[in-house]
Amino acid sequence: MTVVKYVSHTGIEFILDGAPGIGMRRGEVLDWEYDIQELGGAIDCLYRDTRGFDGKFFIGPDGVLTASERLDALVNLTALDVGANEPGKLYVGEWFVPVYLIGLEKDYADRDEVFECTGRFATDSPQWMRERKVEFRPRKDASGVDYPHDLPHDYSPSWFSGAVKNESPLPCAVRICVEGPADDWSVRIGTNTYSCKKALKEGESLLIDGLAEEIWFTDNLGNRSNAFSTWGGIFKEGSGSFVFERVPPDYSPISWENCDALSITLCEVRDEWLWGSAL
Repeated sequence: MTVVKYVSHTGIEFILDGAPGIGMRRGEVLDWEYDIQELGGAIDCLYRDTRGFDGKFFIGPDGVLTASERLDALVNLTALDVGANEPGKLYVGEWFVPVYLIGLEKDYADRDEVFECTGRFATDSPQWMRERKVEFRPRKDASGVDYPHDLPHDYSPSWFSGAVKNESPLPCAVRICVEGPADDWSVRIGTNTYSCKKALKEGESLLIDGLAEEIWFTDNLGNRSNAFSTWGGIFKEGSGSFVFERVPPDYSPISWENCDALSITLCEVRDEWLWGSAL
């Protein structure tokens, strides 16, 4: 079953397709259209603009909360996102659209306390997104072939490698989290090298967030601080060392140097919801 749910910016979930059901999947949420920018009577570019859409759903009791209590919980959840100016996420299966709930019409569907709702949603990123995380750690046996007699230094590679696949048809943003210890480190995905001028001790990490175009450092006590000024390379898309370079569709080789471990999160995007992902 394909789950439909709203997830707040703090990670709290509200299931929308529980009893007695959800009517969004065939509604406006799945419709899309490009906007056209013209120049001299010809198409200059296509783009996706801010969009509002309606979504119909029912809210009934779930065996623990009454319909009224569930409706209160949903409204409180979406109000927190509006107050924080941080969108929630409307999921259909594993794909989501970042949204704000900006209006809600309701009526009783039947005599058993059930609300028939029409939510008015707004998004400034009107594409479906899926986040897939892959962790890479050097193999314990990755030291190469050792010699039968001890030498002052072992012969071992400083680079480790793997691969990721962007399964969407469009280039996608990537989040790279590098774990310490790491010094003079770099990560290469495809033809682009990602690096920051920030040495990391054991227990520390650095997050390059290509979706938000932010860089965050976390110390070994969990304290988080802005590290945007540490970016390395050339700050230009397509330069080969742009710290927020998007990952192209299909497979991309990955290699990394001088860091203990890292995780790669692909933020895949597509215009049409992936119907083949429905169960």
